[in-house]
Amino acid sequence: MKKVSANSVFILLLLIMILVGNYYLKPVAEEPAVFISDCDLTKNKCKVSLTESELEIMILGELKALQAFTIRIIDNNDWLEQASVDLKMKAMDMGKNRFAFVKSGNHGWKSEVVIPVCTTGRRDWLFEFEFEFIKSGVREKVVFELTI
Repeated sequence: MKKVSANSVFILLLLIMILVGNYYLKPVAEEPAVFISDCDLTKNKCKVSLTESELEIMILGELKALQAFTIRIIDNNDWLEQASVDLKMKAMDMGKNRFAFVKSGNHGWKSEVVIPVCTTGRRDWLFEFEFEFIKSGVREKVVFELTI
């Protein structure tokens, strides 16, 4: 019977530790911080102070189901890299209703949005905005509760 040297055992244990460590220490995509806004987007231009920038969000046009309207975002720092809004309802799966924003003018972003019809007749919506910033790569979410 052949003896196993201490060096071989040490190398084998080291390899196992490296493999296990790589598996458990993989970077996990960090979930964005979520802020709930008490500003009424249906009536006002809302200012939102986030970690990376202060944004102004406004709705242009009338909010009606199945009718397009525009949401505009102003980022005076010009640090916004991506933005989207996801239309949701509490305790209701409304499918995919995510709208991306495109750069529009000086410091501006806009998106054409259409609110779907809820088959139960509910009209209470969560507008969940997600922002990603150039400077740091930080992602943050802001949620507005709207009734249309």
